[in-house]
Amino acid sequence: MNTKEAVKNDKFYTGRNDRVFKTIFVNDNDFHLMEALLSECLDTDVKVIKYLYPEIAIENVSVKEKKLDVLVEIEGRNVIVELNTEGAGIRLRNFNYFTSYYSSRVLRGEEYSNNKTEYILIDLSYNLHENSPIRREYYVTDEEGNRYVENFKIIEFNMDKITKICYDEFERGEREQYRYLMMLDLDENKLNKVSKKDDIVKEYMDKLVELNNDETFRYIISAEEDARLTRKLLQDYAKEEGKAEGKAEGIKEGRAEGRDERNIEIAKSMLNNSYSISDISNI
Repeated sequence: MNTKEAVKNDKFYTGRNDRVFKTIFVNDNDFHLMEALLSECLDTDVKVIKYLYPEIAIENVSVKEKKLDVLVEIEGRNVIVELNTEGAGIRLRNFNYFTSYYSSRVLRGEEYSNNKTEYILIDLSYNLHENSPIRREYYVTDEEGNRYVENFKIIEFNMDKITKICYDEFERGEREQYRYLMMLDLDENKLNKVSKKDDIVKEYMDKLVELNNDETFRYIISAEEDARLTRKLLQDYAKEEGKAEGKAEGIKEGRAEGRDERNIEIAKSMLNNSYSISDISNI
């Protein structure tokens, strides 16, 4: 069986996908799409100076290695853009990454007061609780709202609400705000409607359609999604198996992690040999 045939599907991939997002928005020679998105997130005109880790740009869809975050330098600010499809459950990981980066920016021997750069994490989150607002800001403050530090901020966007509510309001002519956040997870038909009123949306749509028509891109991203789902399946299975054995035999939880890694390697090997996720899950 041909590997490409094994992962072939008719799914339309949107900017909600990490690889799609970086392929379209992270371009070291052209910042204007990222500038439009960040300007909307920060509610001010933004000029990107550079990507602080240029290697995150995915210029060739055949390249499989990528970073998890987009790190951008704009005037007076370092901005991390995190695309999160796992809801509030991933906040701790994002927070750990952000605070590690924040603390590393103060050079050894430099006075802390000399660091005037503002550090911002923009968290574009899907699968948040339905009661979460469209936009929320987090700071390090006391119980009265006084900031402990002035240059640290997290902005979280409820992307599901933006996609649904903002599009419905846009169709009624009631909404212009968050157009570029909204477009990230729209299908081709809805994008086509929005693009008639905005050149940025039109350019994004054209790039997105081009990627979805690229056979190599579709193969790579389908395999990545299959591997991610398989990894989660095996992690959940290993966790439950480890709990059961732990109760019966007093085995430490760390043993489950070893099984997890072994099963993931087996799953990867099976995927490379054209097994589907349904076949793997039945073994």
